[in-house]
Amino acid sequence: GADPTSTWEDGRPLYTLPVIHDHTTGRIISDSTKIAFYLDDVYPDRPPLFPFNARAPIMMVNEFFAPTAMLPGGDMFSHGAFKRFASPSIEYIRRTRGDEMLTRVRNFSEEEHKRLWPAVREGFSKISKILSANGEDKVFYYGDNPSFADFIIIGYLHYIEVSFGAESVEWKDVREWDGGRWAKLLSFSQELKVLGEE
Repeated sequence: GADPTSTWEDGRPLYTLPVIHDHTTGRIISDSTKIAFYLDDVYPDRPPLFPFNARAPIMMVNEFFAPTAMLPGGDMFSHGAFKRFASPSIEYIRRTRGDEMLTRVRNFSEEEHKRLWPAVREGFSKISKILSANGEDKVFYYGDNPSFADFIIIGYLHYIEVSFGAESVEWKDVREWDGGRWAKLLSFSQELKVLGEE
């Protein structure tokens, strides 16, 4: 019952995760941004994902963060993630993205890794410098209050963790970058996880 989130190059509908099914309203919503809009619209009594009823500033984060911090390491992150995928996932990627992409990512070299890792660091530091305008001790996009912008960044951080592994040198680096900003943001997501489990 969920709408497609996009289309394939040949025009077929593309369905992606996440998807929610709100049992209170019966609605099924796909695409993380549409889910966030929906939650703010339907449950205005909850802490807002888009403070001040302003969606544009956070949508700008959505457009800015990935090209700045993630794109420089795209194949590097995929290389790490692919090593952890089960065979059916690899076959799905081959079928939907093609052998060329799979071969490129599988053949990603240590030399490329060494060349690209500083660019990833530079991208994260550029974003950290912008966020520090709130104050060096402020972790969130809106200073003291978490918003959907923070969840966007947390999602990307978890992708890096999964790609390299929680015990990897790279992941330990990320947690120390920019005065530990990203580790502090992740500690907030861990608190939310504990609350959700309670």
